[in-house]
Amino acid sequence: MSIARVDKTIGSDAIRLSEIHFTDCLVPESALLGQVGDGFGIAMSSLTAGRMGVSTACLGAADRLIELATEHTLARKTFGQALSERQAIQWMLADFVTELAVARALAYETLRQIDAGQDPGMGPNMVKLYCSEMVGRVADRAVQIFGG
Repeated sequence: MSIARVDKTIGSDAIRLSEIHFTDCLVPESALLGQVGDGFGIAMSSLTAGRMGVSTACLGAADRLIELATEHTLARKTFGQALSERQAIQWMLADFVTELAVARALAYETLRQIDAGQDPGMGPNMVKLYCSEMVGRVADRAVQIFGG
């Protein structure tokens, strides 16, 4: 066995993806996971847990960004008025909260299906996509709220 390549993932130094090469490697039948021919399905099921983990991390990050941005808008005054009183800022905060609620609902429904033993279908893929895109949008707007 040899490791051909190691890739880092974006946003998580703890996760490494490796390409492993097996040459003339014999594995005893007692080490078989599942049934012969089921390897792809087993591998795909492990991706579900990873996708849901990334999704929930994004939910937590977005929640904290919203909290920090909201606190800042209440404390920061410009031209004699709190940022929280400015309509453009209120719209940004409303967008934050709405996107987070949608992301949570999609994640919770997918987790409910998994917990119930149901096939979540493309749910984990959609959740990871939406949550990772959502946290990027929240972070971008939070930076705008904090400004200079």
